[in-house]
Amino acid sequence: MNSQYNLPESLQDIHVLLTASSSQARAASLFSSIPPERIGLEGEYDYDGLAKRVASAIEQQFSERETQHVRVLQRGAVVVLESKEGKVAYADLLQMAGIAMATDGAVGVEVNATTVFPPYSSQLVCALPLACA
Repeated sequence: MNSQYNLPESLQDIHVLLTASSSQARAASLFSSIPPERIGLEGEYDYDGLAKRVASAIEQQFSERETQHVRVLQRGAVVVLESKEGKVAYADLLQMAGIAMATDGAVGVEVNATTVFPPYSSQLVCALPLACA
């Protein structure tokens, strides 16, 4: 490089500078945004953000009595709903699964070890025990 003006001496030097800066820009943009499944209740980074947002949405739709036996977890971008057998009506669990699927960042829902992925079809829902009875 020309030391007086800090200019590159060759086209190869220019290429190296441009490549390095664009790589840094790409890396910075990758890490400057939060993945949707990691966004918390207030828009901050939260490892369990999706589960917390789903739990909050469910609590707004259901009474405390209806939700006290439901655990909301997440595995990556998949929401996991766990309930004690017989404690939560299947219709309520299905409605909770619908709320979970409508939450930004969710790519699938697992209800009591049965995975439900979009599209949220009746065939997948009927895979749940007694859901279509």
